Amino acid sequence: MDKLFSNKKIVLSFFVILICVLSFFVFFKFQKTYALDNPVPFSCAVRSSACNSGEVAILNLQALTNSHAELSSQSNYSYKICCSGTDIGNSCAIPHAVVLKLSAETSAHVQETGAYANEACLSNAAAKGTMACVYTSVACETGYICLASISGANNSHIGDCNAYITKVCCKTGTTGPATPPLPKWHE
Repeated sequence: MDKLFSNKKIVLSFFVILICVLSFFVFFKFQKTYALDNPVPFSCAVRSSACNSGEVAILNLQALTNSHAELSSQSNYSYKICCSGTDIGNSCAIPHAVVLKLSAETSAHVQETGAYANEACLSNAAAKGTMACVYTSVACETGYICLASISGANNSHIGDCNAYITKVCCKTGTTGPATPPLPKWHE
């Protein structure tokens, strides 16, 4: 009798472990399906004149290196950082990320963050808060796009992505549910 009870205990333990392992795999499979940050594909390039059809200017540059910058609403500089993709824009009013701050509307130095009042923004109406711009001395991480490079964190000059070590990398995405939806039981 003790042997039979012992075997039942082993079998029961085995099933509990099996259920836990299966639950673990199902949960993580479900989590992958409901990722919080689904990248929205977009691309950016520096153009020597106007942006192409379907592109929006994020920022204007005086030159490709050792340059001053101006907001995209200005028209003094011919080089444009142009981006395209679904719902990509330059609005600072809808879900957006600040690309850089400028010391003035035109003929400006740039900074990553700080007191400069003029902001160049990358926006996406569908982003729901998952916009981000980071500054790195290595290549942009997967999912991020290089928009420009800067000579330093504050009071800096700007150029295309090849001009300086510090890269301005941005991404945009859509937000899914924070957790997978639970099944509905009797209410």
